[in-house]
Amino acid sequence: MKIYSYKINIDSKYQELVQSRPFLNCNDQTINQDIINYLKSKNLEINKIETQNKKKIIDWENIDEKLSFKKFQDYIKLFDLSNDLDEESIKRVYFRLNWKFEKINFKKKKILSLASGDGLELLYLRIKFPDSEIYSVDWVDKINLKLKSNLSIKFEKEDIYKYLKQKENTFDLIYAGYVLEHSYQVDILLTLINKSLISNGLFIANMPLLSYFGTKYYNFLKNSLVDKKINQIDGGLIDLGHPWKTNEYDLYETLDKNNFHQTQIIGNLKHVPPAEKVGMDKFMKTLNLKFKLNFFLIKPFKKILSTLFGNNINFWILKIYYRITRNISFSDSKIANYAPDILIITKKF
Repeated sequence: MKIYSYKINIDSKYQELVQSRPFLNCNDQTINQDIINYLKSKNLEINKIETQNKKKIIDWENIDEKLSFKKFQDYIKLFDLSNDLDEESIKRVYFRLNWKFEKINFKKKKILSLASGDGLELLYLRIKFPDSEIYSVDWVDKINLKLKSNLSIKFEKEDIYKYLKQKENTFDLIYAGYVLEHSYQVDILLTLINKSLISNGLFIANMPLLSYFGTKYYNFLKNSLVDKKINQIDGGLIDLGHPWKTNEYDLYETLDKNNFHQTQIIGNLKHVPPAEKVGMDKFMKTLNLKFKLNFFLIKPFKKILSTLFGNNINFWILKIYYRITRNISFSDSKIANYAPDILIITKKF
């Protein structure tokens, strides 16, 4: 059986555009057409892997979460951050990261958090590594100043690629939370991460498997990106804001190619997608149900727009369409981001 994954490396001048708004929704129709032409071209990197004789790669575990939410809140009080972090954000980071950090039990001295976003993942890193030097880098600084101070985080605002180029053989652990799937040059990024680690240093990451075999969404991606049946109106489903659409086989192969070994890919049977505590059976049924509802209740309107305008839909028509549909539980963007969430633990050669 052959399964597909995709590394979408669109022109760098368009990357910020497709990260900040639904793809193919630009006032300049030339840009929309350039992106469509790229997706239809042979320049789109498609990895086809024969899985028939391959071993099982994901370790699906029933992971018990020993750190309770109350204990997590106690740590936040200990760090004197209770009045600086809103409760919804605390709940969100606990819900998404708690089971993953149950598997992170190492002694490391010098740690880098890559593209830390709002910085809440740094709470877990400080809990797990109370005596370590912790560094953080991101293109923008969205981290609460008091959080950086109270957790003793050495933060730099910098292009992460440029930063890593300057840090060869520096860290014994690099953590990347929901970073890899956003990279348009993931092989370059992984090479830089590898070079920034000391010998036998660890790379730990969490990310969604966006091209997970067995779902109707996987079939949609194959139809669009392999068979080249690309419609502008399907931009929210294709979702170029997450350009590395991988699966466990492609992920393992990509890490190996970039000089990582002893790779573990871990999933939680109790918590398959990032935003819901559901098992694999419920996850698969829910995702396929979302796709069916989308097909019957949203696709007819998309079909009308596509028939009327083809791949030249007016910017404002698309904008209105996305605003109407984006908060529906089975909207294009909700389906594109409903994927198995995994933890990667791997070591530099």
